Amino acid sequence: MGNDKSPRNVAVAIIFDSQTARVLMVTSRKHPNLWISGSPRDIAAPTDDERLMMIAMEPGATKRPSVWHIHVIRTSEVAVDGTPDWPEQDERQRSWFSLTDALGKISQWGSDLQAGDSASNEGKVAKGPAKKALKGGAMETAFRAFMESEGISPAEQP
Repeated sequence: MGNDKSPRNVAVAIIFDSQTARVLMVTSRKHPNLWISGSPRDIAAPTDDERLMMIAMEPGATKRPSVWHIHVIRTSEVAVDGTPDWPEQDERQRSWFSLTDALGKISQWGSDLQAGDSASNEGKVAKGPAKKALKGGAMETAFRAFMESEGISPAEQP
């Protein structure tokens, strides 16, 4: 099992309110100062899920490649905010951001490399920054592809 080279499947959700043109993001459990795209568990509200794309990532910090499955979940801020109880509410914060602000939050995954990782294993600490940069790059690619599919330019965002 340790030599498994099959791709690791990673699901990413872009939770989007088309009326406000904002996305829901949550703080990372491992890196609470960093924001990530949300997941269906973070909303507990009715959604319209559509698969947007797949991103194949080469191995970097991991020993095997990753395939990121990107899903767009259309909902409304009113519906989400009207359901204050959600499974990880004691572990994370959630907030709505414009797509431009969301890209700024995602870019912090690459610029936050100096922050260090809390892993106790020396090998994990060494690969932490590379893994964070890979995750940030995949999220940024997903958000940019979503913006393009919606015909939204970062310059058009409030």
